[in-house]
Amino acid sequence: MVQTIRLLASALLLTAAGSLRAAVDGNHPAGLAAWEWFQEVRRTQGAAGRTFAFLLTPSVFDAAPPDLLDLRLYDSRGHEIPYALRVQRAENRQIDLPARGPFNQVAGTDRSKELTLELEGEGNTLEHNEVEIATDGKDFRRRVLLEGSDTGTSQSWRSLLEKAYVVEYDVAPRPIVLRTLHYPVSRYRYVRVHVFPDASNPGDTFKILKVTVRRTVQVPGRYLTLPAQLGPREAVRGDGGPASAWPIDFGGMTTLCERLSFDIADAQFVRPYRLEMANPDEIHQVIARGDWRRQPGGEVKPIEIEFPETRARRLRLVITDFANPPLNLIGVRYAAAARAIIFAGSDEWVWPLRLYYGNPQALAPEYDFAKNLPLTVTPPPVEVQLGSRTPNPSYQPPPKPLTERWPALVYVVLGAASAVLLGILTLLARLAMNRHDQGTSPSTAPPSPVPTMPL
Repeated sequence: MVQTIRLLASALLLTAAGSLRAAVDGNHPAGLAAWEWFQEVRRTQGAAGRTFAFLLTPSVFDAAPPDLLDLRLYDSRGHEIPYALRVQRAENRQIDLPARGPFNQVAGTDRSKELTLELEGEGNTLEHNEVEIATDGKDFRRRVLLEGSDTGTSQSWRSLLEKAYVVEYDVAPRPIVLRTLHYPVSRYRYVRVHVFPDASNPGDTFKILKVTVRRTVQVPGRYLTLPAQLGPREAVRGDGGPASAWPIDFGGMTTLCERLSFDIADAQFVRPYRLEMANPDEIHQVIARGDWRRQPGGEVKPIEIEFPETRARRLRLVITDFANPPLNLIGVRYAAAARAIIFAGSDEWVWPLRLYYGNPQALAPEYDFAKNLPLTVTPPPVEVQLGSRTPNPSYQPPPKPLTERWPALVYVVLGAASAVLLGILTLLARLAMNRHDQGTSPSTAPPSPVPTMPL
């Protein structure tokens, strides 16, 4: 029993020491033993710039954690390089413009309210095309007059919006709320907001709680499109009739996907389809369904399926044929929003660089560079190339659990626990027998004295 306790204590100490060493190595520039893979980053001859960027490849998505928090960039001397990870999906980004005010808040005789804001910024940073107006009250439709001016003087105001409305109605199943108004891009420094009471409510009184002026920027997306592997057709049961199923593989890797594009030889068809997750050892889950349609004589172009971005190793397409012959699928491609690594150029960095990944225990690096990098980098970063995946020669896998390192230890512990439990039960049984043997039989016990009451 003592030997077992010593064995357990030694194992716990070894595990704690290994965890501490891994934590120290993960924070030290020269300690990358917990990162399993790396890919070299090379620039073309003579390429120079303020910032550089490269796109992540499926080999990174396959071996890195889904959140990509373990990415680390180092130069050839072992210096860690701060970076920013950008998802280059097409989107509209809203930027609140700083403003001074409100000024000149006025209440009209018609119960209207008016105020003025002075926006801060110069040039492109002063552009705005959206305003959000929050007012109190419920169930209203209030007209808004929005004006702009370069100087804020009485003769310089120009109309931005004349017949716009802020609306709020508490109706089921979802309230109707409209507070944000759009207008053509403007660079007026002063913005004046005039809100009128609800014309259908003679007693409508309100306050303007807050006005926010914004710039909505359309950020063009960049998508990484690569070929996928279309497996052999399989006859299955579809949605309401005979169907065909094709597995879709991404080169044996787990990657990101949000759009599939199929090349189909048939001239015309109308078929329902469903797309399923088909990762090994997982239950098939439908992620998209709909109808494919190509009319005779129409333009022959790829048929696309779009769905929320998915991290998958394999997908499965099921097309219900009914009594029609199966479609002739020629090929398939997949696409997802590109992930770009952006970092600052420096004469201190020695090329080639290395991107390390494959450490699920790594924490987010939280670089100041990433937090201060503007949404639009000017001039655009110089693109460099990411090489192929390579095993990290200094990689040390994390220690296995005790049950895997010493399988017999489980049986030793269970045997020891059973022996201890058996000893305790034996001791309790002996104590019970001793108490029974030392007890007095009721037939030989002296009679108990009968209590008497005083006269």
